[in-house]
Amino acid sequence: MDRTDAVSTLNELIETCRDGEQGFRTASEAVAEPDVQRLFASYAPQRAPFAVELARLAGSGLIILINSVGPASGDRGGDC
Repeated sequence: MDRTDAVSTLNELIETCRDGEQGFRTASEAVAEPDVQRLFASYAPQRAPFAVELARLAGSGLIILINSVGPASGDRGGDC
């Protein structure tokens, strides 16, 4: 995985975190059970710091660490 691929992957993860934040917020508003509302409402703001950290990694030299972790081929096996 080269730097461009890694940054692209991180950007996709950032978007996933943002989608998750909105999804949990929407779900908390859509369910009737108060305990489930609170649970989903508590999950929504957790996603923002994840996105911020991923953005920090995407813009820093730390991305190099991703290239040195895992099998040398870059293939972890399977279709994960």
